Amino acid sequence: MVRRFLAPQRDALDNLFRHSGSLLDTDQAYAVREQSDRITRYVEDLDLMRERALVIQEELLNQIAQEQNARMYVLAVVTAVFLPVTFITGLFGMNVAGLPGTEQDISFWLVSGIMLGTGIGILAIFRMRRWI
Repeated sequence: MVRRFLAPQRDALDNLFRHSGSLLDTDQAYAVREQSDRITRYVEDLDLMRERALVIQEELLNQIAQEQNARMYVLAVVTAVFLPVTFITGLFGMNVAGLPGTEQDISFWLVSGIMLGTGIGILAIFRMRRWI
């Protein structure tokens, strides 16, 4: 907003200096020129600060995007580990007759071991491929 008000003043002072002719004496003309130069520096400083602010804003957006990517990566790994375990749990959680192991007491521990082994196996594969 400040730049919007300073830029026309800079142009007006510059035009006054260039086209003053006999309106201003030498000292007044140089004072107007000095003020015009000062306002020009202010406008240039404002432009520079605006560019710096845009660079900082882009940097912050990049940092936020990287953090979101890291969180999504962790979420994807957790999902990949628990998806097979959830499938096995859902399969053996059905209330239908004829599922293998429903009559034996050891079947619970067997299914739990399979789920644990599957989770550890997936984590081992991820470690070998250096995904985690």
